[in-house]
Amino acid sequence: MSGVQPYRLEEVSLDKKEAIESWRRWTTNASRDGVANTWAELNTKTGSLRLIDLDNKVNLKGTCYRR
Repeated sequence: MSGVQPYRLEEVSLDKKEAIESWRRWTTNASRDGVANTWAELNTKTGSLRLIDLDNKVNLKGTCYRR
């Protein structure tokens, strides 16, 4: 695995409503075929963070604070 990055964050488009509410989504894990199976979402206005699994269930919620 020399030179290969084990993790890749790739921004994913969201629907218009979520985009207006300042949510951004990143792929945090994918299968060998490149199919995403987990995501992280961050609200850039409120700092709310949530981790989402393949079934779109929110597994973890948190808050990010700007320094």
